[in-house]
Amino acid sequence: IESGERKGQYLFSSETTRRLDEFYKTVKDLPYIEGSTQGAHYKEPWNEQLPPYFLSTFLGFKVWQWFGLLASLLFGLIFKSLAEWVVSLSKRITENRQSSTKRKIILALEKPIGLITASAFWFLCIHLLRFEGLSLSILLTLNQVMFSASVVWACYRLSEVLIDILTALAQKTESDLDDELVPLFAKALRIFIVVIGVLVTVQNLGFNVMSLVAGLGLGGLAFALAAKDAAANLFGSLMILLDRPFRLGDWIIAADVEGNVESVGFRSTRIRTFYNSLISVPNSQLANSNIDNMGERQYRRCKTTIGVTYSTTQEQMQKFIDGIKSILLSNEHTRKDYFHVYFNDYGPSSLNILLYFFLDVSDWSLELKGKEEVFMAIKKLAQELEVEFAFPTQTLHIESAPPIDVKELKPRHE
Repeated sequence: IESGERKGQYLFSSETTRRLDEFYKTVKDLPYIEGSTQGAHYKEPWNEQLPPYFLSTFLGFKVWQWFGLLASLLFGLIFKSLAEWVVSLSKRITENRQSSTKRKIILALEKPIGLITASAFWFLCIHLLRFEGLSLSILLTLNQVMFSASVVWACYRLSEVLIDILTALAQKTESDLDDELVPLFAKALRIFIVVIGVLVTVQNLGFNVMSLVAGLGLGGLAFALAAKDAAANLFGSLMILLDRPFRLGDWIIAADVEGNVESVGFRSTRIRTFYNSLISVPNSQLANSNIDNMGERQYRRCKTTIGVTYSTTQEQMQKFIDGIKSILLSNEHTRKDYFHVYFNDYGPSSLNILLYFFLDVSDWSLELKGKEEVFMAIKKLAQELEVEFAFPTQTLHIESAPPIDVKELKPRHE
């Protein structure tokens, strides 16, 4: 107490008085240091026992602090190199297991682990060197940012190992849904790691993250209006993944776009057109459009008309039609239970045969190959039967006219 009736007295709380026995047991066996005026626990700080030169001040710091700072930087770099050497040694040990999970983890931590070790060492040195005030705040801030960045870097690289594991597991399953979910999960995980890392770093620097988030809520309405398209695309991507109207690699026709699906992202789906261009279609637009999945066809329809000349006899026509049916039945890629081959129409310059059949193939390349096999066999059959294919022609018939009297053609003035 510094003033009043009880000036000069020391007052203790009731909690302190209840712990008197505990305090006594702690110090009863310790010798009293004469002249210290600090009791049995007092010991003179080690830095105060240094020679006067080291206790002098230079550029705001004591000389011993400058030496300690340089030494801590040097030893921190040594510890960094030592940690990286240990990881490199582990990498050489697992060199014969290139695809093992342990090796992937070691490769992921090879670079960040050195910075993490050095940052932890420098944190201890900053406190041991007894920096104070603004210098302490600056050094701790720089060290905290470095440590947080290295941890986020390590987590980011470890996430790639996790994604590789999930990708391998997805490839072993029969479902294609997990193959499409893994890339989306990878993007979400990376964004989550970066955002959480930044928030934790800001929180450790002394800022109130919750108040910052609450402050962002003041502009929530404007942000929601600005991000409505992004939210619509996000929900569109979820609907596409759940409804599964197509898979990666499928040939689709949707939203005036035709091509093969390359990837499904949070915002858009990328489609490689047959011109080899890449079109990004917003998922909200794709989810609300009619999607014609050409890749889900079990059979590929082929429809054409074969025109033969009018000089083809009935016998040739019948043998030609029967031969085409035999070709369809013998081809390994055609559907055998449903096809049509009929003399269908009298054209202006040809007798038209309808050819309608299906190919049981998985992609467009095999479809083209199957059609070529069928058409080449039909051409060979036509040559064997001496059936000629017709092309557009016109025949002009001129009726005979009576002879002309030359005298009647003379001019009248004669």
